[in-house]
Amino acid sequence: MSRKPEEGVFALLPDGRSDLVHAWMGEDYELADIAELFGYGRWEQDVLVLTAQEVAKLRIQADAESFDHEEGLIRLCLDLQRFQKAQGLDPLRVIERG
Repeated sequence: MSRKPEEGVFALLPDGRSDLVHAWMGEDYELADIAELFGYGRWEQDVLVLTAQEVAKLRIQADAESFDHEEGLIRLCLDLQRFQKAQGLDPLRVIERG
């Protein structure tokens, strides 16, 4: 079963809304890979919480290890960093849908 384009990783915004950060690009990665493979963030139930410092380090590590992981996972890391910088959220709280 393939993922729908409107499914992916969403940021939970302070006003209660959610905003798409990253649309899934394939089926070989998931949000949990951020914590499991890169070691960043902490889980609060099904929400991954990342500090701004962790997001910045994640981007650097993703660049350095880009040939070791799925392209979608690397894009997810870059999208998290872009979104965090644009929105100024610290911490960044994200969930996956789909």
